[in-house]
Amino acid sequence: MKPSEFVSKMAQVLGIEETELTTVSKALAAAGLRRRGQGRYPPPITPREGLRILIGVMAARRLVRAADDVAQIERFRTHTSFIEVDGDEVVLPDLVGLTVDDLDGMTLIDALERISRQLADATSADVEVRLMVGAGLPATVVIEGFGASVSMIFTGTRDNESIAGDMRRVAEVGTRTLRFIGDMTREA
Repeated sequence: MKPSEFVSKMAQVLGIEETELTTVSKALAAAGLRRRGQGRYPPPITPREGLRILIGVMAARRLVRAADDVAQIERFRTHTSFIEVDGDEVVLPDLVGLTVDDLDGMTLIDALERISRQLADATSADVEVRLMVGAGLPATVVIEGFGASVSMIFTGTRDNESIAGDMRRVAEVGTRTLRFIGDMTREA
């Protein structure tokens, strides 16, 4: 799917102005975080690029400078001490396709890419996911389903760095948005 089509459809899913997503998409392209095309045939959006656009519109302090915030946030990692499983840990692979040991040290962008692809599959229909980011907070992913839940906190590499202050808003998106990214970027 072309970037302009992706941005238009994602704006509808998020219920925000298309111009906000377009600004973020262009900022990411200018910084090399989204591929640029030449002429009429831009490359399709990859899952990672779609997630970067989502994170940029959710967490950027200024949309035109979204690339700086996205670059910081996508490096956030989780550690086993920041993963809480409520219920049977055996169902964790059913929820995210990973074990706690697999998640240890995984970056936020890698975890979200894996989750969005899994949500695009029919096998994960009974799973609810929430991604939360906001000023002064770490990024948090909560996954619930099959009688269990997993909470993962992602922080920066230095002293549990959180997202820089003065963000536009605390934002949360759910299963529908992440499934949309998985569906729309399946061919990339």
